[in-house]
Amino acid sequence: MKTLHLTDWAGSVAFNPKRTELAIGGHDKKIYIINGTSPFNVLKILPEATDKIQSVTFNPNGTQLAAGGYDTEVRLYNVTNRFRLMKVLSESRGRITDIDYHPSLAELAVSSEDHRLRKYSGIPPFTLKQELNDLNTELQAVAYNPDGTQLTIGGNRTFVMIYDLLQQHFYSYSFSVPDSVTSISYNKSGIEMAIGFLNGEIMVYKKEEDIPTPINIYSLYGGSTRMIYSPDGKLLATWGSDDKIMMYQIVSRTVTGAVTKTVTEAVTTTVTEAGSEVSTESGTELKNASTLVALTFAASLTAALEGIIFR
Repeated sequence: MKTLHLTDWAGSVAFNPKRTELAIGGHDKKIYIINGTSPFNVLKILPEATDKIQSVTFNPNGTQLAAGGYDTEVRLYNVTNRFRLMKVLSESRGRITDIDYHPSLAELAVSSEDHRLRKYSGIPPFTLKQELNDLNTELQAVAYNPDGTQLTIGGNRTFVMIYDLLQQHFYSYSFSVPDSVTSISYNKSGIEMAIGFLNGEIMVYKKEEDIPTPINIYSLYGGSTRMIYSPDGKLLATWGSDDKIMMYQIVSRTVTGAVTKTVTEAVTTTVTEAGSEVSTESGTELKNASTLVALTFAASLTAALEGIIFR
């Protein structure tokens, strides 16, 4: 539909969940606000940052935009007032790596490389509500679960911490992971959580008796893995430094007999010319709880999966 040309790498993108704007945080220190429908023109450029933008995200009702990056500051913009800069959160002493809004409460969590997680009020004057300063890791990812009862964080140490937000004393527990964490994403129900790692692996966990249990492991053959579930939880998009986007379709399949199994089929599609494709398939039995169909394609090309066109 449209190719947007920036002057440097795009560090983060986010669609407004209630309106049509698309925000792009660039390594050129600017935030581009794009009309999210045709003709996809630039509505506004926000130039206040003094270094690379690493994370941009809208709050759940689409009225605020938060952006942070290498200049160690988080900037909050009023979406309904032409993206007016409302507040600069400057408590961090390290690069801002990730930002997430609580799904229902007016608050946001900010992870940074100064080994601290900060929670701010999501309404003026955006006061600092809580700071966790004993994490002993450079934080790289933060995510609330869909019902807002848990907050999960990870960084450059091989463990992930989950905080129970319902406990009066903010009780937490941690579990070991194979490598440094680069991304965390929950599915719609909050039962599954995907974690991306620096080594290119993706591990999908299922919540069983409050303990995350790994149910699938996949490799992108490239590092710096990031991923996100689709809003309906039926797709998982992943990408990394191997220059590919992997689209996983999450379905259930029951094998007849006394034992219920799943089969993972990897479908690799190469688009050679308009209207022509070359595909290969392979099947492997896994003792897991879901079936994922993977579609690999170059980010600049298009492919079709189950009647849905990804551009």
